This record gives sequence, C-alpha cells and structure tokens, in this order.
Amino acid sequence: METYVILAKPTEKGRQDIHGIAERRQKNIEDLKQNGINVVADYALMGDYDFLYVVEAPDNRTIMEQIVKNSRAGTLVFHTMAALPLDQFAGIARNTRHT
Repeated sequence: METYVILAKPTEKGRQDIHGIAERRQKNIEDLKQNGINVVADYALMGDYDFLYVVEAPDNRTIMEQIVKNSRAGTLVFHTMAALPLDQFAGIARNTRHT
C-alpha cells in the first residue's frame, strides 16, 4: 500500500452544508474502504486548508480515481501528495551517491 496526504478545503457548496460534514465523512470512509483505500487519519485544520487526510491506497491510479470521483460531488477541492515514510527516504538518501 502507498501512503497519500490529501489537503482539502470546502467549495461554496461545501460551506453551505458544513453541518452535513459528519454524514459525508462516514459515507466517504465506507466508499473508500470499498475501493481498497484505508483512512489512517483525518483532521480539521486552521490555515490555508481546512482538512487533512492520510490514506493508504494500492497505487496512484486508485487514489486518482477516487479524487476525481470525490471532486465531482462539488463540496471539496483537493490537493493530493504521495508520501514516503521517513525511514525509507533516509535509506534512499544514504544509498544515493553525490556526483
């Protein structure tokens, strides 16, 4: 499984129905599970983005399909990034020679 960090903020439509976020969240988590995506953590934020999701998915295609599907709902705008555990990055850095 690959790890992804997803930042999101509500659209105008999403802000109009902010009270429905708990229902949408639970429905979305169930939908993600059915598509092989596991929600590791989700947070409300203060700053440029309002929500942070850490998820695990089998591959880029799976997460991209889900983001496109969720974007069509029109309630959130997403910024998705692949994430690599720091110990794996350290191994890459250690094994990469400076030229």
